[in-house]
Amino acid sequence: MQTNELTKKHKLIFLVLIALLMFKPAPGILFGAFSVKIIPIIILLISFVVLLIMTKDWLLKSPNNLYYLDKKPDYVTIFLSLGALSLIISTVYGIIALPKAGLGDFIELYRYAFYISFYLIAREVKVPSIKQLFFPIFLFILAIEIFGILQFFNIFNINNHIGLLYTQSESLYKMIDHQHRVTSTFQNPNMYGSFLIIVVALVLSYMTIYKTNPIIVYGFITLSLLSVFFTTSRTAVIITAGVIVYWLLLRLVLRKGTFIKSLSQGLIVLGIFAMLALVVIPKVPYLDYAADQIISGLSANAPSEGGEDSEGEDGDNSNSEEDDERLKRSVESVSSFKNRYYYWNLNLEKFKESPIIGSGPMKEGFVRFADNSYLYTLARYGVLGLLVLAGMYLYIYARTFYSILKENKSKQFLGLAINLTIVGYAVMGMVAEVWYNLQSITVLFIIIGLMFNKFISDEEESI
Repeated sequence: MQTNELTKKHKLIFLVLIALLMFKPAPGILFGAFSVKIIPIIILLISFVVLLIMTKDWLLKSPNNLYYLDKKPDYVTIFLSLGALSLIISTVYGIIALPKAGLGDFIELYRYAFYISFYLIAREVKVPSIKQLFFPIFLFILAIEIFGILQFFNIFNINNHIGLLYTQSESLYKMIDHQHRVTSTFQNPNMYGSFLIIVVALVLSYMTIYKTNPIIVYGFITLSLLSVFFTTSRTAVIITAGVIVYWLLLRLVLRKGTFIKSLSQGLIVLGIFAMLALVVIPKVPYLDYAADQIISGLSANAPSEGGEDSEGEDGDNSNSEEDDERLKRSVESVSSFKNRYYYWNLNLEKFKESPIIGSGPMKEGFVRFADNSYLYTLARYGVLGLLVLAGMYLYIYARTFYSILKENKSKQFLGLAINLTIVGYAVMGMVAEVWYNLQSITVLFIIIGLMFNKFISDEEESI
């Protein structure tokens, strides 16, 4: 009886904490920039209290247990600690070497505090069955996606009352209201798009591992894909399509389900995505503009029919090279890609100044973004920081295959969702700082923590 009460308490606290993270307000337009900064700190402090409650039997007595899981090293906490150490080393060097760097750069450690805290809470929460979390998490995600759709169409004039709680600046308000770029409960369209990639990965994993109600699961995946388009994040749209294709290929390779079932489900999801693309993109100016630029770029650089390159083997090779070059020029015609090249070069030059350990976060005196997670990491934390980042996610990615192939259905579900997300983020990181999106990455570490949770047991196949 006491154990059941403890489990209920753990589950309730855990769900409340997830809700605080997912529905975290950012009311900068109402209460100023300070409110945007203080709310995450409050949530972080609450998470520390929750962690102490869940680990009170051993944390204070033997804090080294944070780095062990069933007497084996927990490489996730080890890598996260190494990442924090790398940040400290880089920041100390930056303060010494750069005139505008200061002690304020150490505030960036809050990211690792979030990741470690939420990961350990998920790892230690006493929830015997993952299915106990399905329905409340489903409701959270549904609420977030519906809120995003209300934002897009400004239904009930939501952008001018409740929506202001999630609008951190005047420029973001104009982006939402004038350009219909949806953020939902996240701070910008790209961050919301990165969260939706996790959602899509969870739904695809659920379809793979469990018996499903087709109406519910295809209805939910349709809503999630529609929400991806409504973010107007071109990167998120493209990466989501890639994740779906990767999921289908991975299912076929790992033989998760029959060939016919895997192929049919994959084609149906791809068909839903294609249908939404055909219907939604022409109606969303921000996406339609980019598509028109790429298509017009391809058309303008297309070779004339019957040219010399159309005949013979050498001509075929030349055509292939010209096709690649035309595609490159058409993508470069999108203004955002031109801007990215500029910021890539700035960060690359900064990396060359301190290639081993970097120069720290550089909150002052340097651009705050790179539109590339890897150049962003190299410029700030050097090769050392990138090795820690890459090593951690490569380890987690490899570990997901063990969960998918060897463990119970709960762990298979979690492992596959993490696997799909990491692949999507690895590609998305080439054009966005996705690995530094606080809310999305913290959600990812919650799922990773659940995958390593020793209290989650097997369950029946049908849910």
